[in-house]
Amino acid sequence: MANEYPNSGTINKSKFEKRTDRDTDYYGEANITCPHCQKESDFSIGGWIKEGESKKDGKPYKFIGIKFSEPRDKQQAQKPKINDFDSDFDTPF
Repeated sequence: MANEYPNSGTINKSKFEKRTDRDTDYYGEANITCPHCQKESDFSIGGWIKEGESKKDGKPYKFIGIKFSEPRDKQQAQKPKINDFDSDFDTPF
């Protein structure tokens, strides 16, 4: 993600059909700089349209709940492949 606007990101309406409640309504990316160490990190953003009820007057309203996670390409890289196991597992007892 370009660092043209630090500590920012974008979300867009998901182009995939929502099959379950776990599927996002919105998806995007963000680039965040740690205020302590100044390290920049990229994040994926998932957004879900949710409904609530006002405590003040009881009227319903909608909002977007969000979750930040590691980018999908990093998540895929961390998953072990079937043949990536240590060869010690092949040694009989």
